[in-house]
Amino acid sequence: MSGKTITRLEFWVGICASIVTIIGAGIVATWTISNSINDRVNDSRRELAGNIQNSKVEITTRIDRLEDKIDSNYKETSSSLMKIQAILESKQQNKQ
Repeated sequence: MSGKTITRLEFWVGICASIVTIIGAGIVATWTISNSINDRVNDSRRELAGNIQNSKVEITTRIDRLEDKIDSNYKETSSSLMKIQAILESKQQNKQ
């Protein structure tokens, strides 16, 4: 058998090239996965920030409506108390 054989140098060059290729593929895969994860995390952060902002606006709106309701009820209560006071004063004047 007079087949072509490889020398030691060719063998080690082939092994080193294979190792470099495997390591390079691992680095590229890691880089791609890392970028994908970072993109998703950034999208989630933006969505969360938007949700927080919307919640702040909604809470502020509800608080404003509640304050308006309290103010209107306070005015009604104050008006009713003034009427009661006027009735009591007129009754006192009628007794005298």
